[in-house]
Amino acid sequence: MRARAPVRRGAWPAPLVGPRPCAGGMFDWGVMATLVRDNVSVLAVAHLPMTGKTYTAIRGAGAFLDGVRLHPSAKTDLTAALVGTGQARPGESHETHQRLGQSVTAMLDAALVVRVSAPATVQLLRIASGHMDVFWQFSQVRSGLLAGALLVEEASGTVTDTRGRPWNLTSHDVLASAPGLHAAAVNALSVPAEAPLHACLTPGRGLLATWWSPQGRRAA
Repeated sequence: MRARAPVRRGAWPAPLVGPRPCAGGMFDWGVMATLVRDNVSVLAVAHLPMTGKTYTAIRGAGAFLDGVRLHPSAKTDLTAALVGTGQARPGESHETHQRLGQSVTAMLDAALVVRVSAPATVQLLRIASGHMDVFWQFSQVRSGLLAGALLVEEASGTVTDTRGRPWNLTSHDVLASAPGLHAAAVNALSVPAEAPLHACLTPGRGLLATWWSPQGRRAA
């Protein structure tokens, strides 16, 4: 389900998160539901059938994986971080695609490993559990962000927009990270919006270079 406007109260179900990975036989998909009150998510459940894992969070009561409390990464050095982003949905604007390409290039220079994949929910679950360190996304697919953002927050991670401002349902982008990496991630993503697209699509360094680039090297 793609939500187009904030919901003040009620359940926000997304029966299937990551239908394309599911159809392709990949593991990065699941089902989830979020309870929203006054435009704030207060309860979230996400289940990944391929692994049997269930993530839960209640605002003010913590985040858990199969009953075990979650904690984000303790890293403080972005050059040692596994970071990721992804296309929010097919058919995004050229401007959004340009921002995504610029951000990937910026993180290829700033972080250790850069991954580009979908859906956002699964990557946010990895931030909450400490298996990834930073995630950012431009545009909005709120049904894919609400549950994951609550899980990251309740695991003691940091969730803002890409400029470091508080994230909410009206924000145009999202940044979730381990607390010790947030400031460095905001700085790395502060690339000029008017930067030319060709600067982020040089051979081996654009959206096709989705996996990794150590500091000081170009991705293969």
